[in-house]
Order: sequence, then C-alpha cells, then structure tokens
Amino acid sequence: MQNIIVIGDTHFGMKNNNMTWCNHQMSGFDEIIEYIKVSVKIYPSTTVIHVGDLFESRSSINHIIYKRVAEKLERIDSILGRDNKMFIIGGNHDYYYPNETKNNFTGIQMLPKYNNIRYIVGESYAESDMLMIPWFEFHNPEKLSAFLKGKDPDKHIIFTHTDPIHIDDSLADIIKGYQMITGHIHTPGRYNRILIAGASFPINFTDANSERGFWSLNSNSLDDIIFHPIHSSIHFHNISEHDIIDWRDKDMHEDDYVNILIKPSNIEYYKDEIKAMNDMFQVSISYIPESYSIDESYNESIDIDALFEKTLPENLTDIYERMKDDISESQ
Repeated sequence: MQNIIVIGDTHFGMKNNNMTWCNHQMSGFDEIIEYIKVSVKIYPSTTVIHVGDLFESRSSINHIIYKRVAEKLERIDSILGRDNKMFIIGGNHDYYYPNETKNNFTGIQMLPKYNNIRYIVGESYAESDMLMIPWFEFHNPEKLSAFLKGKDPDKHIIFTHTDPIHIDDSLADIIKGYQMITGHIHTPGRYNRILIAGASFPINFTDANSERGFWSLNSNSLDDIIFHPIHSSIHFHNISEHDIIDWRDKDMHEDDYVNILIKPSNIEYYKDEIKAMNDMFQVSISYIPESYSIDESYNESIDIDALFEKTLPENLTDIYERMKDDISESQ
C-alpha cells in the first residue's frame, strides 16, 4: 500500500519576501516534513505531490527564501530514500512569463536537482495511477487530450493546478469522469470528483476561522482522503464582541492576526480584553452598526450596500471599492 501526500499552494516569498511570514511558513512546512518521515516508516511506498505555486513571485526569487526552500527539499529528499518520490508541479505563480512560450522558465527549475524529487513544469508525467499535469499543459486542450488518451478515468487521478470551478468547457469535456486534485484556489473544497487542496498556510482574513494544511490518500478514491491541519503557522481570527471575554479559550498563538467585530459604544467596556489581545496578536477593529432590524411590515427601503460597507473589515475596503468600479465600468 502506498501513501500519497498532497501539498497545496505554499507561495514561499509571499508578502514581499517578508521574513516573519517566511519563518512561520517554514515552521508549517516542518510539520509536513515530520509527517513524511512517519509515512516513510509506515508505508512501503510514499509519494509526495506539490500541486503548484511553490513560490509566490513570478519575476524573481529572494535568495534567502530560495536557500531555505532548497534546504527543506534536501531534507525531504534524504527522508524519502530510494523507494519514495516527490513531484513538484508547476503552477501559474511558478512561471516567469505570463504566456506559454518555448523558453518559459520557472522558479522551480532554479532549485537543485535531487535524487528523489522531480519537477513537473514542462511536460505532463504519469507515475502509476497518478497523472501530473503542470499549469500550461492543462490549459492546452490539444496537449491535455493527447496526454489523457487511452488512460482509464476509473484507474487514474489527475494532479494539477487550475481553477476547476470556472474551467473552460473544452477542458471539462476532456477530463470528464476523472478524479482530480488541484491547487490554485486557496480555500480547500470538494466538488463531486474534484478536490481543491487549498493553500497549505493561511494568507489573509479570507482564511479566518478555518483550517489550512495538507492531505494524505492511500487508495485510488478521493472518498478516503484525509486532511491534516497545520498548527504552527500564522492564523487569522474574526472575533465578535460576544466572544471577546472568552478569547483565551480559542486556539490562538502569538503573532496571529485578529479582527474584532464590535459596536463603537462597547469599546470602553471591552478595552482591557482588547488591550490584552493587542499585546499578543496583530489586532484590527471593524465597527458594526449600533443597531438595526429588518421588519417585513415596514415599507421604508434599506440601503443594503451602505449597511454592507459599514460591516466590511478595513483590510477589504479597497478591494471592495475596486470591484464596484469594475462592475460599474462594465455596465
């Protein structure tokens, strides 16, 4: 029996190569490495698959982050030994050019060559029942169709990097019937025979109050896949004023990011608890309306947009305004 370990978008070098973020990501990556070490001891065969976007930048790689990623991969390579393998599939962030060209280069190709780690960045590759398809190969209908020709959807699983929710119809017809594990979308999810691995580490407040981690599978059915949460990286938390008193009971760690949703009139009442949180975490405050209600018998119209804007976290305000402008221009 083999064990397949799936790692999602790691985006090493994110936040403009911020070293604090890098340290937390490396701590999370160490959790994955420890699991790989256990898997190699338990299973006759272990395969590790990174489904794309190993690095964040599409133009360059910070030399310190490059060195740290290379050291982690060297450690994985030594743990795997002769009977186990790791594959790193090229995602859109790994390519240095926005369009497919013959000379397209990836950040992954800058890494050293290891004995048991293979980079899947140019051509698709099949290993037993695992079909590994990089970003540009998957989005090329001719190449995708040629690669999958003759392969039984009931016996193979596709590992790739794409947006399976908005996939082009021509591509959807080609992969119809296959089970697929993909990266690209950062929030984990399951859609029939497609699993979105999600980002291995939290990135912003859209990840608040939800777990990030990696997956393992020791059969050819996604029904048996297991999620492994990562605990040591930075996490994000949205806390309502009703939960402020009990915030110490939550699984929160130093340097986590906390957004408090609170009415302005209650700031004074909770000031001591907010100060205690601020001493430990990166704290922001989003104010909510003092009171409002919706009465079906009341005919006065409610400005939903204005209400939404008042409750929107500060870190999302600029994004929301740009989206409104884009919609307005398209109408």
